[in-house]
Amino acid sequence: MSEIGWTEQLAKEREKYKPPSRPSSSEVKIYESYIKRLPKGSKVLVLGSTPEIRSLCAKYGMDVTVCDWSEEIFQALKKLMKHKGKEDFVKEDWRNLNLGKKFDMILGDCAITVVPYQDLESVMNKISSHLNENGLAVQRIWVRFNDQKYSLKGV
Repeated sequence: MSEIGWTEQLAKEREKYKPPSRPSSSEVKIYESYIKRLPKGSKVLVLGSTPEIRSLCAKYGMDVTVCDWSEEIFQALKKLMKHKGKEDFVKEDWRNLNLGKKFDMILGDCAITVVPYQDLESVMNKISSHLNENGLAVQRIWVRFNDQKYSLKGV
């Protein structure tokens, strides 16, 4: 874990991060607009441990499963949630996603942007296979063209 650099201290530092490293307030409102349409108790899968999304799910009483590669990150980012509720944690690589259940909504904040390009189609198919009929996947992503490096210079 230490070679990755994710520690509880870094999770605490995350509060200081600005968008796009975390969702902006307007992006959180977009997530909320989708989440609050669901009936209380709907099954929601969160890809990654993004506290803003998890907090919204708790606020609206969703039945939440969080899928991340690190339980340490999951626990550390829980400290940043405004609203807390019961969550099931699954340690899983999304490329191997096979939870044996379906969800009403699958949410992720830049989750699929960390998937290697050659695995993207497979991961998207796995996400789709975990959705109930009429289920919805909402994912915020970064887009870049022609192998450009990420930069906010001049924005």
